[in-house]
Amino acid sequence: MAFCRQAGHRPELARASHDYAVTLLSGDTRRGSYSADRQRARALAQEAVTLAQELEMTPLLGRAEELLASLGSSRASAPVYPDGLTQREVEVLGLIAQGKSNNDIAEELFISLSTVPTT
Repeated sequence: MAFCRQAGHRPELARASHDYAVTLLSGDTRRGSYSADRQRARALAQEAVTLAQELEMTPLLGRAEELLASLGSSRASAPVYPDGLTQREVEVLGLIAQGKSNNDIAEELFISLSTVPTT
């Protein structure tokens, strides 16, 4: 996935995000990291949906939306953030506040390094 991001291989990144999310959800639910796996899977599924929409990858979009729905995506009850910030922007700001580097933020949120810089 890191290579796909760096090389700009967006279709492959969309497929990999979806498949990785599915893999995370296929693990043992008794593990302590299950909640973290579901959160990561939700972020990956959302990334797959976004990319599939942008790239008009209809079959993948359908699968990714189903996966996101199965994770209980709460788009209808999404919180409203100050100054019109998106949830992703709030996540980035939270990681910046924790002192994380741009590389750390990109890796943790599964986003392109070029998306992270704040200046």
